[in-house]
Amino acid sequence: VQPMILYLKNHDASIPVVGTGVVITHIVNNRGDWGGGFTASLSPESYATYREMIDNPSEYGLGSMQLEPIGDKDYLCHMMAQDNLTPNRAVRVDYDALDKCLLRLDIALDTLQLPVQMPRIGTGIGGGSWTIIEELIRRRLHNRFVYVCDYEPRKREP
Repeated sequence: VQPMILYLKNHDASIPVVGTGVVITHIVNNRGDWGGGFTASLSPESYATYREMIDNPSEYGLGSMQLEPIGDKDYLCHMMAQDNLTPNRAVRVDYDALDKCLLRLDIALDTLQLPVQMPRIGTGIGGGSWTIIEELIRRRLHNRFVYVCDYEPRKREP
């Protein structure tokens, strides 16, 4: 069964779409770079979760993900699927790693029973193709509601 992908115009992906809980999903890199692209709109507390991933590379390499509770009903999913260790590459999103992340997310969603919300992951700084990424989402997030937000997120004030 294919996921239901709903495209939302002018909605900041860092703000939950529904009040009943959602998993806000984004891609992080394997180098420790934070604060560009979508991460600029996230809280400083989320950086600590990401830093834990960077500081434990044997546990959190490309293809890994970590869920972070945010608020009462929502989660933030950090998917390590961008290879920034080779900075001269035009496409930094690692499609194989993203596929593994989405599979892990799908398994976690069996327990959480929440919809997914995301910007067009991997297409900004990651340089990836939305056509390829959307196909990965359709293949891995079986029978899920996925909200894709087409909006430049706000930058959080320091």
